[in-house]
Parts: sequence; C-alpha cells; structure tokens
Amino acid sequence: NPDFVANREPYRGSPILLAFENFGCGSSREHAVWALMGMGVRAVIAPSFGDIFFANCFQNGLLPVRLPIEEVRRIAEETETSPANARTTVDLERQVVVT
Repeated sequence: NPDFVANREPYRGSPILLAFENFGCGSSREHAVWALMGMGVRAVIAPSFGDIFFANCFQNGLLPVRLPIEEVRRIAEETETSPANARTTVDLERQVVVT
C-alpha cells in the first residue's frame, strides 16, 4: 500500500517504529516480529505490548521499548512536524531514547 506511512519517504526503511498501547496484542506467533524485522525495524517504542509479542521480540532480536504515552506522542509529533529533520535514537547501553 503506497499510502501506508511506513512506505512513504522519509519513513521508509526506518529502524524504529512508534506505536501505541498494547502493540502486538494477538500476535502469539513469531511471524509478527519476523515481519517487522524483514521491514528493517530494529526497535518498537510503545507504552505497552502484548505479552507474547513482547517475549518474542527478545527471542528474535527486536527491541521493545516501553515509554509513557505522553513521550510516544511527543516523539510522534516531533517526527510529523519536521520529518526530514527528526532523529530518534535508542541508546541501549545507556537505556535512553534520544530525539
């Protein structure tokens, strides 16, 4: 679908996916994680995750990052306001998300 946000520039190929509450709920198979990784996603930032999806992320090398909904919305707003200049980094060693 060319209109899907992840298929449009500058978001195409982004290694970080922003999501909302209970992301991955109902994804009891690893295929959901594999599909995201196949798209180049390496981290998903959301306020909460489905339990099985969350566990499958760790088992398959996809990093699920829990942040309060207000922070996820702030990052989304920054990205939507200036997509060409928006940069988000997940620093796993320091355990922080930098925008």
